[in-house]
Amino acid sequence: QDFTGPESAIKYCLERKDIKWMPLGRSKLLEEDKNNVNDDILKRIEQQAVGNVGRELEGGTEVKQLVLASMKVLSRQVDTRCDQFSEQVVASHQRAHTTKTNSAPLSLDTVNEFMRSTDCPD
Repeated sequence: QDFTGPESAIKYCLERKDIKWMPLGRSKLLEEDKNNVNDDILKRIEQQAVGNVGRELEGGTEVKQLVLASMKVLSRQVDTRCDQFSEQVVASHQRAHTTKTNSAPLSLDTVNEFMRSTDCPD
């Protein structure tokens, strides 16, 4: 006789006197309820994950804003320090120039040009 896949499996179990193919202690309704419970659990897990990702993204945005603000402050501080350094160089050169009259006075433009050529922001 020709059997389908499940029928062949059951025939094989019967020949070995194996009853595992019989749905003893099982109910289709209970199994469906169990699947629904699993679906509900999966939906809750998914909702929690989406909420967690959203919070992480918001936190990342806040961190990015803090880093950008810190970089702006640092940039302003570097600019201020470079300006102070330029002024100190000019003042130092002018003091040296007053003692030696054979050198040309150094201007702030000359110092700024030097600073640009050495990658120091003006």
